[in-house]
Amino acid sequence: MDELISALELATDEELDQITDILFRRKFNPLDYVTMPHVAEVKSLGREQLVAKLVERFRFLAADGFSIIKGNTQLLSYRLVLERVCQHLKIKYSLSQSTADLESELFLHLLSRSWEKLPKRQRDRLNQLVTQDQVYASVKNSQNPLALLLKGSSA
Repeated sequence: MDELISALELATDEELDQITDILFRRKFNPLDYVTMPHVAEVKSLGREQLVAKLVERFRFLAADGFSIIKGNTQLLSYRLVLERVCQHLKIKYSLSQSTADLESELFLHLLSRSWEKLPKRQRDRLNQLVTQDQVYASVKNSQNPLALLLKGSSA
């Protein structure tokens, strides 16, 4: 079974609603305005049907044009999509890494990029909030604790 299906089956109803809102927005593809059901219609499905619809939509959005034309989107695994995203973002990964590790690397990469784009004032404020939290006491003495967490995240 694909990791995506397993994860969606574990998701709460609220999480499935949020995923549905994201995946079924009509801004990803011009064809969505013609062919895609409305979000409310998708949300009204039973849980098993909803999970199947979310997997189908995810694979459609992740597929290239040829896969869509040939009707081969079902061949895309969640892991393969993660690997393609890593390649696109030029993130080093190993085929021996678990899917969870790939997810972590992608998340941390995107978090790091977002951190770099934040204005200095917001970074300073976040640093201040983190240094006040006892959970991060071990990195509290660092001048830039969030950057330390982000850089050391792959380790």
